[in-house]
Amino acid sequence: MPARDMCSRGLGNASPLGTSMKYVVSLETGELLGVYLTK
Repeated sequence: MPARDMCSRGLGNASPLGTSMKYVVSLETGELLGVYLTK
């Protein structure tokens, strides 16, 4: 799944968790947001 790879990349790239979350949400339309929340 490319989305999962991007998620990991975004998280590592962004220092603050909030920024990373926002970026992911914008990229995957909030679909990854659930994954982050679960983790």
